[in-house]
Amino acid sequence: MSDENNEKRNIDEIMTIAEIAQYLKVSERTIQRMIQAGEVPSAKVSGQWRFVRAIIDDWILSKMQSVHKSNLVDVIDSEQKITSLLELVPREHILLEMRPGPVDAMLEQLVGVLVNAGTIGAMEPLLTTLKLREEMMSTAVGSGVALPHPREPERLGLAENMVVLGVCPQGTDYASLDGEKTYVFGLLCAKDTVSHLRLMAKLSYLFRTKGLVSAFRKATTPEEILEHIKTNHIALSIEL
Repeated sequence: MSDENNEKRNIDEIMTIAEIAQYLKVSERTIQRMIQAGEVPSAKVSGQWRFVRAIIDDWILSKMQSVHKSNLVDVIDSEQKITSLLELVPREHILLEMRPGPVDAMLEQLVGVLVNAGTIGAMEPLLTTLKLREEMMSTAVGSGVALPHPREPERLGLAENMVVLGVCPQGTDYASLDGEKTYVFGLLCAKDTVSHLRLMAKLSYLFRTKGLVSAFRKATTPEEILEHIKTNHIALSIEL
């Protein structure tokens, strides 16, 4: 493949509001509403909203395969407040002082949290699945945040949804969309694709809170992290 084609492919992986509106066959106003409500994974780069096509593709496929409704917007609007994000992040799933390093090393630290907490029995196959997802495209969405996740969660056969929050105060190179260092990691491990996408949208919304990444970097205990979540999004709930 030529350098020109490679460059075009990389550009096509990142979509603007107009492009995702056309892609989803909805209006740009609907996309704006979805962004403000935290209903679609997005990142702000140089003041403009951008969307990762691979994540959007996962989202569309989940709606086609897992939800028997004909209208994507109706599916999004059907959300009910059932599970608080705080319920999915016990203090044992919070890792402070992550060591900077390559992608694989960061993933090993995050998965290690689940192993050490007894949430999963071993690193594999979750670790391999996460590495394969990163090879497709980095899950660092910009503004100092990365949201690593498996692409097809059903294959892991997890009995429950899990979230791990990791903080690397010094920052690390994680191939972020905006070219900046990544400081906060939200590892998403869902039992099914629909739950995964709702978690992705809600965590994306959470980390758009001004000053939250900086506050996470300064935290010295898991309780401080949980308090920041509670303070900023006490009503953040997810249909799972």
